[in-house]
Amino acid sequence: LDFRYETTKTKVMPEPSTDYISLNIVVPKDVTLNYQNVTVQIEEGTEATEYEQYGATPSPEYPSPVICLGSNTDGSFKGSTEIKMKNADETQEKSYTLPIQQEMLEGDYFVKEADGWKEVHGWDKKIFNGTEAWNLESLSQGNNFYTNIPDALGDTTVPVYSNCFMYYNGLLDKNYSCRISGSKNLNMRCNEKNTVEEFKQMLADKYNAGNPVYAFYKSAIPSKLDCTPEQSAVLEELNNLDLYKPVTNIITAEDIALLKLKYALDVKTYVNNQLANVNAQILNIAGGN
Repeated sequence: LDFRYETTKTKVMPEPSTDYISLNIVVPKDVTLNYQNVTVQIEEGTEATEYEQYGATPSPEYPSPVICLGSNTDGSFKGSTEIKMKNADETQEKSYTLPIQQEMLEGDYFVKEADGWKEVHGWDKKIFNGTEAWNLESLSQGNNFYTNIPDALGDTTVPVYSNCFMYYNGLLDKNYSCRISGSKNLNMRCNEKNTVEEFKQMLADKYNAGNPVYAFYKSAIPSKLDCTPEQSAVLEELNNLDLYKPVTNIITAEDIALLKLKYALDVKTYVNNQLANVNAQILNIAGGN
């Protein structure tokens, strides 16, 4: 299957020999795509029909979980993350399981202070159950539902991560879009609901069914949690690592950086390298080999 800029192309494929097929999207050189929507549809036969949307994702009907440090692939919180250390050719490996008290997103971290290790969070999570104080703003583009979140940062350029709404820093003219306004209102566009009561009932139904609508937003003031003894023990071990030479790759299961590590300089290797550089310069000046 091929994708071509501003054109579509169908390709007849033979009967697959496996249970899956690979789809490749190829963007030609020197072509820039700005918020390009790419839709894929498998046809039965050789005729290309009009695209039929199965469901917008994320949306209240087709949620997409927010994957954080310490979460499972379905978005549920598992309370820990695995950290691996590997040498350059991956022939040596060390593994650590670090407990986590809350989901961690980009910019969250651990830090050691005078009174011990802290788990620092710049994001808060809001789970909606339909009892919140929602308001409706009916615009020409659609229905905008909003509620005030006093502890939010109130910066429209900072994303909101939701399982049912997509962050969009614009006029919210896209259905299922969301953002935090400068006045700290969380805005959610949902054109299918025409009243506050309908929107709140949708939130209540999803909450009672065990798959609530939620959103992570940037808080105005980061929060610090005292690390548990188990967390502190692992963090102390991580902060005093014997690194592999010459390269150590540190990997988390969710591919999110959460630690700033200090390491001691290998003085012997450093001095030897510096002497080798000086000797090479002397030989070069003297015309030697």
